[in-house]
Amino acid sequence: MTNEKMKVWAYFKHNAGDFSRHWGAYIMLISVTNLFIGLAVIPFFNFAAQQTLRIGHVPYITLTNLGQILTHDPGSLQFSPCWGCYYCYSFTGSSPS
Repeated sequence: MTNEKMKVWAYFKHNAGDFSRHWGAYIMLISVTNLFIGLAVIPFFNFAAQQTLRIGHVPYITLTNLGQILTHDPGSLQFSPCWGCYYCYSFTGSSPS
């Protein structure tokens, strides 16, 4: 039992030391990744989804008119390469902003 605690403590000390030596790189990695996703990836998927819906003549999507869209113009949703990302950020309330 004591040997296990020592291994865990040594592992923790090793990782804490590693983090304290490289904390700037970790913060920079997280910051740059968040900026890239927020300023490039999300706007791209929003634009692509808007254009797909515009081409399909779909003014908006709700659960009320989703059945009508699927029956009258299914190509607007089925062939959208970014529908999953657009749905995730637009309708589930899990937007990063």
